[in-house]
Amino acid sequence: MKQISEESPALSVVIVNYNAGALLADCVRAVLASPVDLEVFISDNGSTDESLARVREHQGKEPRLTILEHDSNLGFARGNNLAFAHTRAPYLLILNPDCIVGPDALGYLLEFMGATPDAGMAGCVIRNPDGSEQRSSRAGFRIPGSG
Repeated sequence: MKQISEESPALSVVIVNYNAGALLADCVRAVLASPVDLEVFISDNGSTDESLARVREHQGKEPRLTILEHDSNLGFARGNNLAFAHTRAPYLLILNPDCIVGPDALGYLLEFMGATPDAGMAGCVIRNPDGSEQRSSRAGFRIPGSG
């Protein structure tokens, strides 16, 4: 279990990137615009596009942002695991680089988790750019031992 101190942010956000292009900078911008006390880690799997350059251009001086660069595509799981070792917050969000969080989304997420101590994880409704719901965000979830 992580040692949480008063200096720890409320939320650590990990984004695994592999050639996400402009989507990555948009994703990071939206996360950093949240009023939540957070830190952001980009775990880059050897991207060869302009995705990291765009982030550095727009958010490169942001102290809450850390970029971890890997020499090759290590995959989603390993990319996340390497970033997890650096996180300090009691809550962790795994976010894909093509997701744009709404201004209040992370606050709602933390509010829910704080009010629901038995919850080990939470998901969310994913919306298309036009605001319509992506039905795949409500896929069935089996609880271990539930049959």
